[in-house]
Amino acid sequence: MLTTLAGRPDTTDHDPSTEHDDLVVKAAAGDHRAFARLHRRYERLVLSVVRAEMRRGSTSAEVDDVAQEVFTLMWQRLGTLRDPARLRPWLMQITRRAVIDHARKASRRPILDSDDEVALELTSDGLPGPDVVTEMGELADQLKGALAGLSRRDATAITLAAQFGFGPAEIGQALGITPNNAKVVLHRARARLRTAVQRPVVAA
Repeated sequence: MLTTLAGRPDTTDHDPSTEHDDLVVKAAAGDHRAFARLHRRYERLVLSVVRAEMRRGSTSAEVDDVAQEVFTLMWQRLGTLRDPARLRPWLMQITRRAVIDHARKASRRPILDSDDEVALELTSDGLPGPDVVTEMGELADQLKGALAGLSRRDATAITLAAQFGFGPAEIGQALGITPNNAKVVLHRARARLRTAVQRPVVAA
């Protein structure tokens, strides 16, 4: 089991992106302290995506086990990452694969959605605006339970965009789809959540 190592905060002036890439390079070379810092930085993200991806009814212990497996795989495979700046989408790919592997081991085959081919009119930069991100965050807060009812792909897309500020390019890399398809997934998942907010749930 991996153990997060306590480290003193770095108080020197630095470019955050350069510092991040240096940590990745050092961790890939076997530096446990550098890896521990990456672990702390990405633990919340990994746990959130694992929860979004796993089937309803999964226990906290199962979520923790899969997240632990993700960081074990990250440690083992860091040396294969060519561009340190791509760590985040690369880690998301490992996370989704770990969830799928867990489901297969538990004899629960994952149900994967086919990519939506609907074309949307999109902004030139393709990034969701602040109002869209805010709305998705509010919807996600109101519908913690409803997120479990979305497909894993939709729940993950909403989680990555609303909680961690992922844009379509990173979401596409994490989900294994094109940036345009990622925009479509976000658009449709947001619409489903909005509909759920507007339509009260009636007990059977």
